[in-house]
Amino acid sequence: MSQTAGLLWPILNWKDFIDWASSHFNKKHDGEHLIGRLLISNVVYHIWFERNNRTFNRLFKPASSLVAEITKLIRLHLSTLKLKAPLSQGIRLRWGLDQPNIPPLPEPVVAASPSLIQPNAAADPVSSPP
Repeated sequence: MSQTAGLLWPILNWKDFIDWASSHFNKKHDGEHLIGRLLISNVVYHIWFERNNRTFNRLFKPASSLVAEITKLIRLHLSTLKLKAPLSQGIRLRWGLDQPNIPPLPEPVVAASPSLIQPNAAADPVSSPP
């Protein structure tokens, strides 16, 4: 992710990383700072979501699938923003924002235990109205 974003990340514990990021990505109208904030928020969200899926649902996505999802979400966000100043050409090239269409994500590979397969909603008497 850091290669696509063109950002260098320090290797720190969580608290120090948050302190570093909040002081480093604090310019509201800077494209690199915007991407840094988007990247951190998306990575944290996806890691937490994946952790919950693995813990509670026994569903696993490969890291490459998570990276593809995060990349696409950031590209979509950047392509729809209304900014006071346009993003630099370097950012536009790095994130492929000048391409006519952003390609769809590949289908994620998910492994699940057969005991976790849920019946469809129509056959579920609990969710059907009386």
